[in-house]
Amino acid sequence: MSEGHEDPGITRVEWSGWSWSPRRRVPWLGVLLVVFGLAMLVDQLTPLSASALILGALAIAFGASWLIGGSRWAMVPALVLAALAIPDALTDLKVITGDGWGSVALAIAFLAIWLVGGRRGRRPGWSLWLAVIFGIIGSTQVSDQFDWLPDLDAFWPVVFIVVGVALILGQGRRGSSAPW
Repeated sequence: MSEGHEDPGITRVEWSGWSWSPRRRVPWLGVLLVVFGLAMLVDQLTPLSASALILGALAIAFGASWLIGGSRWAMVPALVLAALAIPDALTDLKVITGDGWGSVALAIAFLAIWLVGGRRGRRPGWSLWLAVIFGIIGSTQVSDQFDWLPDLDAFWPVVFIVVGVALILGQGRRGSSAPW
């Protein structure tokens, strides 16, 4: 085979590059190295942690792929990564303190996934379940940080037990086939 010509029998590896358009591909490894290097540099110069910066940069990259590039699949990682990065960054900046903010952010992200799925005509049920689960966990964890809210630490395990028993009993009435 001559130089500069690709063998038509060799398939190009799709995951090796990030496609913004059919004409332009950006190598993932290059993007990850730049993001990691920038995050480590900013980590040295600011109170923000490298983990918050890397998660935020990846959330922005997936968000751009979703909103600009039109990649619908990128919505879920964009929102989940943003939900992980934002509470981490706000904690680093001492805007928020205490446990539970990551769970609250994940609940909001999964609720947003469910809502955006509804705009497309099909709501992903799994995202609503995850929004409820993370919402319960997060609200019980942050409840001790607000004077006007009762302490709900013992509440969420009871909720999961009640919901689990209801699902088991409901399944027994419908038949023996598993819902999953």
